[in-house]
Amino acid sequence: MPLHLFRYDPSSGETVDLGKASVAGGEIYSMQSIYGKLFMAAYGGANLSVYDPRKPWHFGAEAGDNPRHIGAVGESQDRPVAMIIGPRRRIYIGSVPGYGLLGGAVAVLDPSTYKVRAFRNVVPSQTIYCLAYHKGTGLIVGGSSVGGGGGSHPTETEAHLCLWDAKQEKVVYDCVPVAGGGTVVGVVSAPDGLVYGAANADNDLFAFDPKTRQIVWRGRLPWGSVAMNSFTLAPHGDIYGVAGGTAFRFAPRSRELVSLGAYPRLHLGPVVGGDYLYFGAGVHLVRLRVPTLQEG
Repeated sequence: MPLHLFRYDPSSGETVDLGKASVAGGEIYSMQSIYGKLFMAAYGGANLSVYDPRKPWHFGAEAGDNPRHIGAVGESQDRPVAMIIGPRRRIYIGSVPGYGLLGGAVAVLDPSTYKVRAFRNVVPSQTIYCLAYHKGTGLIVGGSSVGGGGGSHPTETEAHLCLWDAKQEKVVYDCVPVAGGGTVVGVVSAPDGLVYGAANADNDLFAFDPKTRQIVWRGRLPWGSVAMNSFTLAPHGDIYGVAGGTAFRFAPRSRELVSLGAYPRLHLGPVVGGDYLYFGAGVHLVRLRVPTLQEG
């Protein structure tokens, strides 16, 4: 609140409050950059907007405005918690439904036309909490949560992992990756062809093979459950995240898990930028230098 977008310049250290970036009254939950533009999805109403940083700032809903309001995801969705670039360079958005409701959605946004379609109840009566694109199969991997909108009452007891086919516009495989887990809190498609995920049953980690459709490895985080939007692949193939206020690195090749350190109220990120990881900690932007981030 009040849903302003800010810009941080790593070279100068300057932070600028750019201004209002959405018609929504809450906060931006997810964003992705494509074609030189930044697409954003915000609470409430799962409203979408787009910003071109090369052009002057003038927020509105008309063709020449920047950022420009695109519209809502639809299908009674409220909190757009996940956003990725997937097949055919489309943007895929996972979301939580409105207050008192069950049944999240996967929405597909065409960044060239701004047209959006939403597919509700991809996992029946569950929220689509995280997404990843597995290029080896061309499928979208979705992790769910049994929860729904505020004030709703879950009817399911275990979160699912699903494979969604963008061509057929439907789920082609569905499983429970961790027994007793209410939420799959993060999924990442790694260079080794596996999808690594985190669930909140017992601070679990797992590896899933979308080709054989099998869970091939299980592990556990000692610091707590992974925070929302806090499971990220770096250019060199390692995974970085936040769990229980601790920044960590996970190496898929060796399955080594290393603490990078704790910080008060660390809860969001990381974003990879150069030799740094950037995190949110309360109202603060925090960075951690990791010189090997860009190495192959």
